[in-house]
Amino acid sequence: MKNIAVDIDDVLGDFVSNFVLFHNNKYGTKLKKENFFSYQYPMVLGVSEQETIYRIDSFYVSDYFKEIIPISGSIETISSLKKLGHNLFIVTGRKYSLVQETIEWVSKNFEGMFSDIYHTNSYHSEGEKIKKSKVCLDLNASIIIDDDLMHIKDCSLNGIKVLVYDNPWNREILPERAVRVFNWNEILKKLTI
Repeated sequence: MKNIAVDIDDVLGDFVSNFVLFHNNKYGTKLKKENFFSYQYPMVLGVSEQETIYRIDSFYVSDYFKEIIPISGSIETISSLKKLGHNLFIVTGRKYSLVQETIEWVSKNFEGMFSDIYHTNSYHSEGEKIKKSKVCLDLNASIIIDDDLMHIKDCSLNGIKVLVYDNPWNREILPERAVRVFNWNEILKKLTI
């Protein structure tokens, strides 16, 4: 069986949709998920980097963050992959200070389905950042399911197959070893062939 790494935000859980609800409510904006054409949030929000960090940190302590819902089909597919004997690991770019919140969310929605959770601190300026490719190689994970082009390119360059969960911010030509998927049913089919 395979060792498979899975991202959380906008792969397992609908992060941006809840961030949009939070942002529109708190700041009076009319954002939609489709407005997030890039992971460069300052550009999308039209505010400084410092203000973006403040807004995202405010989201992290809000009920909107705690109430992120699993993406349709993710629970069923992860459960099926687990039953087929695959070893599943979460490899998230979330910052280290969100470890407890992440564990609680995964336990609530995917209890007993993942062997472990790894934070890479990809989007935070403080603390060591770890490349997802390094975590995957250390885990002997031959596949990662992700949505961020930075991680997609990194993992692909390091020989890891990437299933790219389609989102507005990753719609460009993909590197070798990267295949776009549009839903969790498609992921299940690709991983059980």
